[in-house]
Amino acid sequence: MKGIRLCPLLIVFILAFSFRFYKLSSYPVSLSIDEVGFGYNAYSIIKTGRDEWGMKMPLVFRAIGDYKPAIDIYLTVPSVYLFGLTEFGVRFPTALLGALTAVIFVMILFEFGLSRPASILGGLWLAVNPWHVHFSRGNFEAIIALFFLLVGVWSLLRWNKSMKNRYLSLSVMAFALSVWSYNAERLFSPLLFLILSFLLRGNLRVIIRNPKLLIAPLVILLIFITPYFYLGFFTEAIRSRPLSTSIFREAGLMDSLHRGTYVNWIERLLDNDIYLIFRHWAGKYLNYFDLRFWFWKGMGYTQPGDPDLGLFYIVDVIPILSGTYLVFSSKNKLFRAIAVTWLFLGPLPASLTMNEQHTIRSLTWLPFFGFAYASSIEFVIKNVRRLRTISVVYFALLAVNIAYFANLYFVHYPKYYSEYWQYGYKEIALYACGHIDEYNEVIITDTFGSLGPLNTGIPYAYVLFYCQYDPNTFLANGRRISKISFRRPDWPNDSLQKNRLLIGSPWDLDIQEIPMEAIIRVTYFKNKQRSFIYADTR
Repeated sequence: MKGIRLCPLLIVFILAFSFRFYKLSSYPVSLSIDEVGFGYNAYSIIKTGRDEWGMKMPLVFRAIGDYKPAIDIYLTVPSVYLFGLTEFGVRFPTALLGALTAVIFVMILFEFGLSRPASILGGLWLAVNPWHVHFSRGNFEAIIALFFLLVGVWSLLRWNKSMKNRYLSLSVMAFALSVWSYNAERLFSPLLFLILSFLLRGNLRVIIRNPKLLIAPLVILLIFITPYFYLGFFTEAIRSRPLSTSIFREAGLMDSLHRGTYVNWIERLLDNDIYLIFRHWAGKYLNYFDLRFWFWKGMGYTQPGDPDLGLFYIVDVIPILSGTYLVFSSKNKLFRAIAVTWLFLGPLPASLTMNEQHTIRSLTWLPFFGFAYASSIEFVIKNVRRLRTISVVYFALLAVNIAYFANLYFVHYPKYYSEYWQYGYKEIALYACGHIDEYNEVIITDTFGSLGPLNTGIPYAYVLFYCQYDPNTFLANGRRISKISFRRPDWPNDSLQKNRLLIGSPWDLDIQEIPMEAIIRVTYFKNKQRSFIYADTR
């Protein structure tokens, strides 16, 4: 890129790559339900050209009670083809695009007119940011959507300077891909694109006077938007997820509504349902501006009450907060307008859904904090003396923060939350497939938890994934796996049937009531609590 040499961009990429690929197969400690689903559907596409439900090259992928955007799975196809149906194969595309996002961010900052040092340091900030690193290490659609979103912004900024139509076409394509990649971008990306178009309306007038220049962008837009509208209006594929996560599913809100029945006109005027809905949403929206969420507890790596980590390192409190002020006072009108828009628009999609301060749904917000950080660095470089001393102190503190993050991520987070990553189902799947010929039936529980039967899994997906179960056989058997059932085992009844293998949680199988000779294995979560009991009736 003109203005920024390749070497600094390569350094940013290598650092981002290292943070995302170090022990990628092992941390997080287990593939999530979504990850095994993405991996097996990619495997099925490779083998049959169809998904696990038998749909040929679908535009969205059906899951249990949900539909998944197709972009992530199709990006996983070449990765699974190259690296196999493994943890690394599933997580590779997200980790790679996560690393490339830091490079794209450098290019965006430079297009905004920030200096080379500030732009590069902004990219380095994103490269090691715990919020982005965390989700880049699992197969999360939000990382892919953010990558395409930033490519779209960079392309639009390049078009604004060069007026080369290929950048506008690339921007339209990237924004569309972000919409197809994750639910939050379905609201955020179109709004941001419209606002950017308004801010760049002077250049748009030039193109409108020459309609031929709009042909390629409009064709690209139609290619992406036509099937999207079809899915939205004639199927449940687009509507199901927003409806299932909407704030209108929150009991606290729904129980407070009058539903048109008011005691008097004062209640109708001052305490009506529209006001109650707005107040509820506003509270959720403003919660995202809680500094404790930003710097102290956002990531949730430890149990409540223990020291934790925010979305950003504590050492970045001053750069981000002072940078926010600098963004508002910036003389760069385009940068100020876009950054301020991002600040207030970023948490909007997440605030419209269930759950408080949802870190993955609010990932669209991340670039604003990078803008603020880079603005602060720009100010320090230009105005502060003793730059070397400040740099040494800052990077020393940053190293301490990174070490603290690594300790939480690799030690404490697996210890406290391994069960929420379905830890143990890999071992169950491998054992079941390795010993299936020894039994008439294998029964695998779908309910578990160290504090009680609080978690529900989809164990069949782990069996499909780790046993690399043939997709054609799976479909031919009516989406059943031969000789394996998925339900909570019941020892008093199931033990009456000979030659069965029962794999259940301690809440399914009471180790005190089962004969010792029937127990063949006991496994544990990372917190040393008993996870699963293997017992057979031979």
